Amino acid sequence: MKYSIDIVSEDALLVRFISSDIDKTAALVSAVATSLRENFSDRLVDIVPAYDSLLVVVDFDQMLPQQIKKDIRNLLEQLDDRTPPERGRIVDIPCYYGPEAGLDLAELAAGLCLSVEDIVQRHAEKEYCVYAVGFSPGFPYLGYLDSTICYPRKATPRSRVSAGSVGIAANQTGIYPQATPGGWNIIGRTPVKIFDPSAQREDALCLLSVGATVRFVSVDKSEFLALGGQLDA
Repeated sequence: MKYSIDIVSEDALLVRFISSDIDKTAALVSAVATSLRENFSDRLVDIVPAYDSLLVVVDFDQMLPQQIKKDIRNLLEQLDDRTPPERGRIVDIPCYYGPEAGLDLAELAAGLCLSVEDIVQRHAEKEYCVYAVGFSPGFPYLGYLDSTICYPRKATPRSRVSAGSVGIAANQTGIYPQATPGGWNIIGRTPVKIFDPSAQREDALCLLSVGATVRFVSVDKSEFLALGGQLDA
């Protein structure tokens, strides 16, 4: 396992993993984040995992930077590089791909020279890894798409994308947890709450975390509404 640990501010370190296997790296980032929370919770302020890195915000009043670097290095050295980290938990996300929800499906079908049905099938039949969570609270960056349905971001973002919207941008797919501006191509909507600010536990705020596996399950309009989904008037 190749990695670097650098002090990037007065209270944060950045652990960066060097690997060409992005799926293995994502699982490793998740495993290390979990181990840090379990072993150093009294010294941690926050942990921010991403594609190939982990930002560790610590209380330097309790420990010197060099000591926490040493502790993190010891933890990493205990991980066996020959054994791939366990696969993250699998989360099934129901998705309604109907025209009221899949606002850009027709445009994508024309641009990709595919039918709407082909795009929906190819999107729903893959499993996606959560590589990062950000942009807005709980927004998961999921990869990677079937190469035949990759499509650029919209040239002009929408001023409002409804909560639960499922989008495509380049070779990734994602889910808008809240109504926000956004430039991803919208192909469907889920009734599932991706981010819950009322959750009592911090680990329950976001449904999806880095390293998890997401499967989209196509549902019809009646199932979508029965699950609590809402469509724009």
